[in-house]
This record gives sequence, C-alpha cells and structure tokens, in this order.
Amino acid sequence: MLAVIVSHGETVKSTDNEPRTFVRQPDMIRTKRCQLMNLTQHVCVQLAFVIVTLLESTATGEDKWDLFIGNWAFELPDGNPAWLQLVDVDGEPSGSLLWSVGSARPVTEIKLRDGVLLFERKIHWKPYGDSDDGKVIDQPFSARRVGDKLRLTVVQKSLNTGSEEMLELNGIRLPLMPPRPDLSQVQFGDPISLFNGRDLTGWRLTNPKKKNGWRAKNGVLTNESPKVDFSAYGDYGNLRTIRDFEDFRLTIEYNVPSAGNSGIYLRGMYEAQVVDRDSKMQGINGPGAVFGRLTPSKNAGNPGGQWNRYELTLVDRHITVVLNGQQVIQNQPVAGCTGGGISADDTRPGPIFLQGDHTSVQYRNIILRPAIKSSRDSLPRVLLIGDSISIGYTKTVIELLKGKAEVRRVQGNAGHTGMGIERLPKWLDPKNGKWDVIHFNWGLWDLCYRNPESKTQGRRDKVNGQLTHTTEQYRENLQKIIVILKKTDAKLIWATTTPVPAGEAGRKTGDDAKYNRVANEVMKKHGIQINDLYTLMVPHMKTMTVAPGNVHFTDAGSRLLAKQVAKMIEQVLTQESR
Repeated sequence: MLAVIVSHGETVKSTDNEPRTFVRQPDMIRTKRCQLMNLTQHVCVQLAFVIVTLLESTATGEDKWDLFIGNWAFELPDGNPAWLQLVDVDGEPSGSLLWSVGSARPVTEIKLRDGVLLFERKIHWKPYGDSDDGKVIDQPFSARRVGDKLRLTVVQKSLNTGSEEMLELNGIRLPLMPPRPDLSQVQFGDPISLFNGRDLTGWRLTNPKKKNGWRAKNGVLTNESPKVDFSAYGDYGNLRTIRDFEDFRLTIEYNVPSAGNSGIYLRGMYEAQVVDRDSKMQGINGPGAVFGRLTPSKNAGNPGGQWNRYELTLVDRHITVVLNGQQVIQNQPVAGCTGGGISADDTRPGPIFLQGDHTSVQYRNIILRPAIKSSRDSLPRVLLIGDSISIGYTKTVIELLKGKAEVRRVQGNAGHTGMGIERLPKWLDPKNGKWDVIHFNWGLWDLCYRNPESKTQGRRDKVNGQLTHTTEQYRENLQKIIVILKKTDAKLIWATTTPVPAGEAGRKTGDDAKYNRVANEVMKKHGIQINDLYTLMVPHMKTMTVAPGNVHFTDAGSRLLAKQVAKMIEQVLTQESR
C-alpha cells in the first residue's frame, strides 16, 4: 500500500512496480505542461485528475461492480489508516469510508462508469496530526482495480494556502469475516506483563515528533497532557508496545479524570473506549465501547478519577469486553479498524497502543495472554454461497453449527449465475483454505426482469424489463459452476430457489418452479445433494415474508431456513466422517 501525490510542478513516482498511467504519460499530466498552457494550478490538478480517470476507465472497458465489493485497507501518506467498505444491497451499491480519524461514514453518489468507480464523501483532516496542515476533500473519489489492489485517486486542497494536489492510494482487499469463535475452545498462553512499573521499557511513541507526556510513576503509566477537549488531534504522542501481537486476552486498569478521554487500541486498530461513566461521549460510544464499531450493552464505567478494569478478548476478529466485572460486549465481530489507529489491515499483527493525544490518563497492571489455539483449527469448514436469502439465514446457521463446523459465507450478494462464474475463482482461492462442504444457490437473480429506467429497488420491472437469464442460459451456467466447484473436492449441496410471491415487481410467479426443475435436473445428473428450500417455504409465504410481494423473509422465516440448512450440512458432515 503506497500513497502517491501529484502536486504543483512535480510528479512523485511509484516505487511498487505497478503500472502508473500518469507516470507513463508525463506529457499529459505534469503540471509544468499546464503552466506552458497558461493555466492556473487549480485547473492543472483538475486536468490531471480527469486525465488519469479517463485513462484508467479506458483501460478496463466494462462495468463489473463485483470487482469492488468488499472491505479495503489503505495507508495514508502519513501512515494513518483509511478503510473503505463497498457492498451490494439487492443490486444497488452502498458504502462507507473511514479516513485517518473518526468513524466510518457513508459515501454518496456511487457510480460505475467503464470500470471506474466514483463516489463522494467530504473530509477534513490533518496529515501527521499537525494543527497547521489541514486538508479538505470535497471532490469525487475515483477508484479502479489494478491487479488484486484497488487504486483510489482524489484531489485534496490545503485549508491554509488553497493549493491542490492529487492523492493516490493503493489498497488491499481484506479477507471475509471469520465465524464467531467458540471461546471455550480457545487456549491462552502464559501472562506477559507489558509494563514493568518503573520505566517505559518495551514502549515507544508512535510518532517520535510528538511531545512525550508519558511517565512511569509508582507502578502507574501516566500520560500528562494539557488537553481537555474531545477533538481528534493533539500535540502529545500516542504510546505503543514495541512488540506486536495477534489474538489475545488483555487485562488493563485505567483511571481517567472527569470529562477525560483516551483509548486502548487492540493490535493498533480496534479502540476500546476510555472515558468516565458520566462522559459526554456516553450515548455515542461511552465506556466499554469499541469506538465507532461496537456499542456496549450497558454503562459499566466508574466516575471520573476512579480506577476501572478492562478484560479485552480478541479472537478471529471478534471482541469480548468485560468492564469492571460486567460483560458489555459478547464475542461480537468488529467490521473494521477504528480511526486514529496505525493500520486498517485486519490480517496483520499489531501492538497494544495507548492514546496520548487526548487528555491525561493513567494505566496500570497491563497483562496480556496470547491465544495459542483457535477454535477453528480442527473443525470442518463450510462455505455458504447465495443471494440475500442466504444472507438472512447465515448467522443462525453459524450458531446452530457452533462447535461442529467453521461456517463462512461469501461476501455480499452472489447475484446471478453469470456473476457466480466470474467470482468463484476469488471465493475458492486456495489461500483461503480448503472447504469440506459448499452449500450453494443461484436463481432469484437469474429469473429477474430488470429495466435501467425502473425506480424500483434493484431496477426490477417484469413488465418492461429484460430477463436476466433464460432457463437454457441458466442451465448452461450451472453446468459451468459445477465444473468449478467439483475441483475443490468439497461435498456439494444445492439449495433450491425459494418461492416468488404474487405481486413481486421484477419476478413472475411460476418461474421459480420452472427454474428449480432445470436446476434439479442438472444436480441429479452430477450426483449433487439437493436441499429443497422451495418446498419448505411454500406453506409460509403469507406469514413469513417481510411484506406482500417481497421475496425476503422475516426473522422467523430465516430461522426456519437456517434450521434446514444446518441439518442438511450436519448430515453431510456425518456421512463424511463414517
């Protein structure tokens, strides 16, 4: 991950050996060329941005939204994190962006043009946390795929001088969220004391240019700072362990003054909030929260000036928080990094990082026990593939198979069979491990009629729209999908497509049965077991759909589906073990 800035009068070249369109086309984007044309710096930077975007778009030449779906980790020029999430919500793109500090915020005006993704989010930030170096981003972001990375380009402006520069970042796609770990099966190693009570041995500032307010006094690690507000930036430095860690259980005590604010970053990326019981942050995040990501079930903090005790468990990107003896977050997945940390890459080990650029704070009794065995080490692995119906039942399937199988689901909506053929190589990449069982379905998207002019969600329109795939195209695509899936040597389970209710905007009643007949013929030909979810749900379409004419199910409907899916998977796993 590398940042590249094109600023007035110079081009900073890439060092990662990836193709850089604007480096290969210097005559087109160098601002000195713009000077020869008598243009202002603003026009030069804007022209560079437009040319890069156009050159990138012509390089791809087609719209493939699935190339962008997922969570992406970036590193800003000052080393701070940026995190982008892009998801498919019933055929419509949605996303959020975290930039340096604060929380992930929604992006707007998402468009995909000739392989280039455009979106907007207004940002004010201060590189390196310097109070005299403010930047503003109020123009669209441009993103495109380059190999397995996502290249993000945007123009930012100095709040002091008004000068503009083009910023470029290269991000990596983060792996799918692991299933919730069974903590009863996780073993933790011998305790490691991270603070000796005498000095800062084993610790250092994250930015050595910041003021160091950290001292060891009478067994207490103290940060003395004159700051008294909740602003994101400060002159004093954050402290981190020199050593990095993966999964662990951390116990730590903190004492923050009334209206004080600090934070404990797990692996340098997930911040356990450090505020007093009556803090004005309460209701937004508050004591016991993972800032901007997980909200505690209760306020278990003590008043300012009193000691609090945290027990923080991080395993498989799931966090459990016990504050002052009360569990306030129970084994919950954390979607991504926290602003203000040192990395957005969930795959990397990282330090314990204590926030010092906020107010004064004290810490003591800092003990870490590394996880030495994950709950998923010896369990069979199951992959779920499907559309939004499978999204609805996945969580319950994971819970029902807890301790019996490690269940994962592909990220986002699997869409139609054509999208499946394109995406399967990524989902089945050997670096993601071997699968014992794959439970899969495509259908609702294949039999859907869509019209670009329709205002209905997903552009559905069975009157004037175009059918996504005919039954014969559906049959051919399923044949191709099976060839790909059989190469995994996993046991395969086909799930029939759930019913289409009367009044559905983009799907015709009766097509569900027609497409299921085709799919069942294909599956029987290849000896693949069939999980008949269609027959299961037919009697419940009037009572278990979220609304008339809607293919989606209520929580009760999703639980009913989950029970049958889990039962079928368990049967296959039992047959395999005999």
